[in-house]
Amino acid sequence: MRVFMFGWLCVFSLFGGMSLTAAETVTAGGIAVMIPDGWDHADADGRVVLTPRDLPQGVGCTLTLLGGKALEGSVTDHLTAAWDGVASKGKVIWDDKGKVDGAGNPIEVASRAGIIELDGVQFHVWAVAYHANGRVALMLLASNKAETFNKYTPAVAALIQSAKSVPVAAAPAAVKMDAPAAGVFGHVRYTVPPGWTEKRDAGGVVFSLSKPIPDEVLEFRLMKSRPAAGNLSDATATAWADAFQVYGAQNTDRANDTKYKAEPAQKSFKGWEYVRATGLLSANKDEYFLGVMVIKINDRIERLLIISMMRNHHERGSLYDSAAHKQMIDEFIFGMKFDDWKDPVVEPGL
Repeated sequence: MRVFMFGWLCVFSLFGGMSLTAAETVTAGGIAVMIPDGWDHADADGRVVLTPRDLPQGVGCTLTLLGGKALEGSVTDHLTAAWDGVASKGKVIWDDKGKVDGAGNPIEVASRAGIIELDGVQFHVWAVAYHANGRVALMLLASNKAETFNKYTPAVAALIQSAKSVPVAAAPAAVKMDAPAAGVFGHVRYTVPPGWTEKRDAGGVVFSLSKPIPDEVLEFRLMKSRPAAGNLSDATATAWADAFQVYGAQNTDRANDTKYKAEPAQKSFKGWEYVRATGLLSANKDEYFLGVMVIKINDRIERLLIISMMRNHHERGSLYDSAAHKQMIDEFIFGMKFDDWKDPVVEPGL
């Protein structure tokens, strides 16, 4: 029996988009739900992402609605598959094991909540499978702060109570889709993510949304590699300086008088070492989130930049804080291949 799976939302935080009022609704997967007052919504890769507008800087909270499908098996089967897909990407700290409301009734709601740790950050999650009229739709509430999660849980509960089943239009005739574009840049081999386009300039390869969101900036860039001189900390500092050269920007110091925050060096599942660094830059009177990732491959350093405009003086973060966008960029990064690096063979589990 096949079940409808969640895509992994590897970082949970805000997603800015089209402003709506509480009286308006959004439809996803055969259900229509009322938008909570003070929340925004946007479409992303077949999902609908709802986000509170009043999130402070560094705090994330999203409710993601995934498209529905015909029920196969039980609503619990779908919830279990969704939960397992999320939990497999991190360490489960707590799990309430789930429950089903209205079992056997025309409307069934299965839910499961817990805490999952990913890269040292604990995410509070609530997965919901909503079954009505032979279809099931999935929802995921997630936040990186317990207080924020608890604050918005009642609004999400009210949203679930407001859900109504709506007719689903017949699927259009299948059309032939173009294969994802494969690219080469130096030693890097990559696939352009769905919904993104690439262009090349003197600074490298730039990837941006195929359908840009008005008044928003989000792009990531492959930079030219450099020889591996020094350690990864040195490489991070060099990449950070090069990023400011690329964007013609000025440094925006943090309160502790450092220009960026670098994470400890880590090793990917493919065996290469990397460091991530984040901070802010100023350009044309606007401020931007800047992310830098350096990767050591043999005797050189591969570099990747992420830039996204900050909104409302940092109170609402940036478009990069979208869980769907972060997931897409991370999938691109860890999906890259290098022509002089042999990825380890992963043996299937027993």
